Amino acid sequence: MTVPKHMEPNMIFEILKPKFKGYRVLDRHLRKTLKKLGFQITEGGKHYKLYYRDGKRPMTLAKTSSDVKTGMNFVHQIRTSLMETV
Repeated sequence: MTVPKHMEPNMIFEILKPKFKGYRVLDRHLRKTLKKLGFQITEGGKHYKLYYRDGKRPMTLAKTSSDVKTGMNFVHQIRTSLMETV
C-alpha cells in the first residue's frame, strides 16, 4: 500500500473500517497499516495511544476490546479527530 503524504480523513476511514471490524487486539497487521498511514503508536497500561503525523491529538485504544463495536467506534473517533485538524 502506497500512501500519499496527506490523505483525506474519509480516505483513511475507508481504509481502516474493514480492518477494525470485529477488533479484539492490535495485531501486527493493524500496526503495520496504521504506521503506513502515518500513525505513531505508544503503549501504556491498558491502552494504546495513537498520534497522527503532527502528534498533537492523541487517540486512545483499549489493548483488549470490551465489545464488538470497539473497533468501529475507534475508526469513527479517528475520522472525527482528523476532520477537526483539517
